[in-house]
Amino acid sequence: MPGVTLMKKARIAFFTYLAAKRESNLLKRLHSADGPTGARCIAYIGSAGLANRLRAHVISSVYAERTGRTLIPGWVVNEHLGCEFSDLFESDSPKGINFQSVRQVTYVRPLSSFQGDVSDYPEEMVFFKTQWQDLTSEYLLRAAKPYCGNFGKWFKPRSEISAFVDHCVAQWPQSVLGVHVRRGDFVPQDQDLPESRYNAAISRALAELPDTTRILLVSDAPPEDLRAIENAFPGRVMPPIMKPEGFLGARGTLSEARGALVDMLLLSRTSMLILTPGSTFGEFAGFISNIPAVFA
Repeated sequence: MPGVTLMKKARIAFFTYLAAKRESNLLKRLHSADGPTGARCIAYIGSAGLANRLRAHVISSVYAERTGRTLIPGWVVNEHLGCEFSDLFESDSPKGINFQSVRQVTYVRPLSSFQGDVSDYPEEMVFFKTQWQDLTSEYLLRAAKPYCGNFGKWFKPRSEISAFVDHCVAQWPQSVLGVHVRRGDFVPQDQDLPESRYNAAISRALAELPDTTRILLVSDAPPEDLRAIENAFPGRVMPPIMKPEGFLGARGTLSEARGALVDMLLLSRTSMLILTPGSTFGEFAGFISNIPAVFA
């Protein structure tokens, strides 16, 4: 219907404007912060979901490592993720820096700084505006592979988050198959998969794993939508993780972001992963842990 199309376009235009204004305000805040001059830094803007922001963090961290710069994560609090980087991770980024100049570098694959030598810039501050569409898994892996030992430094969850994850994992059997079932925004886009695709992938994976292997289901769908998977593997699916109050909340809140990070970290601690094609969330869980992963 024409009216619906116009409303959708207007909504997209409004949120695009809002995101641009938030990015502009964040950049102004970084530029006007009080602090010492002469610091060689790189800042990036993250305004999408959790996994895409973490991809941007990896790319920017690689750049910072290879050019000797200090990294400043710039997370925009919005409807996609209601927190800043320091709300989820320990961060030693400088709190106040006075930037004399800013160079905006749009990250795109054909112009990547990670093909051979890194070209640095004379400015004290480099503003690295990443495009999530260009942060493909293969490309990200190739860029960051020499720096895999740094993941513990780049992504150190806050103590209350890591403690809860450790508590959950301590109660697991030795072998756990992680399954990420993406629903949410994939449903209206017709990108969600039928349960039969997951069931087939789980059956193939279980044939390669010990008989005592249990299944961890992680999803943004309500529990009743996963019954078909649970019923196909009676006694194998682990009970849902009972998260404390501070890890549960509506989308766009800090509590929801903390819960999402817990889910990602739990997936990364499994023996093998089954992922939803096109979802960066599950892919990143496999990426940071380097465990076997297949698509449903």
